[in-house]
Amino acid sequence: VTQAADEVADQVIVVNTQQAIDIPYSFGDVSIGSGDIAKVVPLREAKQILIAGREVGTTNLIIYDTRGARVDEVEITVIPANLAKVMKNVQGLLDDIEGLSFKIMNDRVYIQGEVSLDDELERVQELDAREALIESMVTLSPIAQRLLASLIQKEIGTPGVNVRLVGKKIMLEGIVHSEMASKRAEAIARAYYPDVVNVLEVREG
Repeated sequence: VTQAADEVADQVIVVNTQQAIDIPYSFGDVSIGSGDIAKVVPLREAKQILIAGREVGTTNLIIYDTRGARVDEVEITVIPANLAKVMKNVQGLLDDIEGLSFKIMNDRVYIQGEVSLDDELERVQELDAREALIESMVTLSPIAQRLLASLIQKEIGTPGVNVRLVGKKIMLEGIVHSEMASKRAEAIARAYYPDVVNVLEVREG
C-alpha cells in the first residue's frame, strides 16, 4: 500500500517565471487544480516537475505513483513580482533572528513564530508598521516574557512593586508612595515591553 509521501514542500512561484522541483521518488501522472494559475510539465526521467506561474493565485498539484495511487499534494502559490521582492527584503532584514517563518497568503507576507528577545520583536513590529504588505504574527516566547518580567522588576528596584506576566501583558502591582514613583515604574516597564498594565496603588505619606 502506498502511503501519502508528503515529501514535496509547498511551492511559491513568481508570476511569469518557472522553476523545476525535485521529486524524491519515481512518479506517474500529475494533475493541477487550475491550469490558469500554473502549468506543470512532468520530467519523469530527471525526477522533476517543471512549474510555470501563469496568474496570481493558489492551486494544488497532485502527484501519483507509477501504479496510479495518489502520493503527494503540493500547494502552489503564484505571487506578483513585487511581493516576491518584499519577501526577499524581509527575509534579508530578519535573517539573523531565529524562530521566524515567512508565508505568502492573500497578497501579503506573513511573518510567524516566537522570538526570544524583546528587541527582536520590536524589529519585526517596526517592519510591520512600515511596510503595508507585511503582517506580523510574531510573539515573544513565554520564557522570554517571564525573564523580562523579573528584569523589569529588578530595574524598577522599588520594594513593594511586583512585576508579573499576565497573558501577553506585563502587569505592575503593589504599593508605591507617590504618583511619580508609579509613573517612573510604568515608564521603565514600557521601555522594555509595549503592553504594560499599571495597577499600582499609590499611598502617599
